[in-house]
Amino acid sequence: MLERFDSGTQAILTDYLSEVVGEKVELQPCLDRRLPLFLAQSYAFACGSLFGTECVFVTPSDGETKRPIWHAKQQTKISAATERPVVLVLNTLPSRDRQRLIQQRVPFIVPFKQMFLPPLGIDFRDWAHKKSVSRTASQAIEPLTPTTQLILLHALLDARRRELRSEELVDELGVSAMSVSRAFRDLQAAGLMSRRQLGRKRMAQLADEPRVVWERAQPFLSTPVRRRFTTVDQPIPSALEAGATALARISSLAGPAEPTVAVGTEVWRKLRSGIRPDPIDDPIPEPGEATVEVWTYSPTALSDGPSVDSLSLYLSLRDQRDERVELALKEAMEQVWQ
Repeated sequence: MLERFDSGTQAILTDYLSEVVGEKVELQPCLDRRLPLFLAQSYAFACGSLFGTECVFVTPSDGETKRPIWHAKQQTKISAATERPVVLVLNTLPSRDRQRLIQQRVPFIVPFKQMFLPPLGIDFRDWAHKKSVSRTASQAIEPLTPTTQLILLHALLDARRRELRSEELVDELGVSAMSVSRAFRDLQAAGLMSRRQLGRKRMAQLADEPRVVWERAQPFLSTPVRRRFTTVDQPIPSALEAGATALARISSLAGPAEPTVAVGTEVWRKLRSGIRPDPIDDPIPEPGEATVEVWTYSPTALSDGPSVDSLSLYLSLRDQRDERVELALKEAMEQVWQ
């Protein structure tokens, strides 16, 4: 079976294409095709209709480091096997490679940045999401800093409070006034918040309804997980349930036998010497062990427990290629926006 797009990449591509087309674009797993093994292992695949034409979208698999021009040469083989136009989907595209792809009339998309689809007569270069990104079109979308992401998620989770005040965020989230000011500025530039002056104070509020802002923010958001470790299953101060353990609490997903918890970086520095963690990047805990996620911001800033907040949880799991997790995340997110 051909590897599918991860949920994060598919969501970003779907949002971008839907805006370009003007209606919802549905991407589906591609039917199995006879492809050389090296091609099947080099890409994730998605199929869908764009401007009435059935297309195959391919994106390099995790760990794939070849230049875009190498991938472009493989499109003819994939197109012949699938009998559809093939569109290369990339996160970034250096100007030199972009020029070569255009010269060779190779279809490609860099979501919310560039799109070149000569079979469909479309050539959007250096194009930006003008509704959600108030930057020049040639600028790339940069992920939010951990503190800025923390402030945005805080605002989304506490949407009943219409206005955000700098001094309140300093006290509630434990961040500096300078960081809040920078976050307000960056979120306004991204079209996610608006600001107004009231005397000497500047306040901010979400630029639209929470669910709309959340969907608009996806290209800017990153997983909060910096590293993962395994350790003996034991109570860890300040740790909150995370990963599949937390997801099982708010969805119909069956909980894992070995728990996953999350702590912030500062807490981890104080704890790690006492719990003897096993520092591996992709842990598979054995019976009697637990997975500890070290987050870029403190999970307790957004949740009183016992689990991490739903939005950060989604971001930490959205790239997992597990259909059960994907369905459980969808279920959990529907509860957030009820």
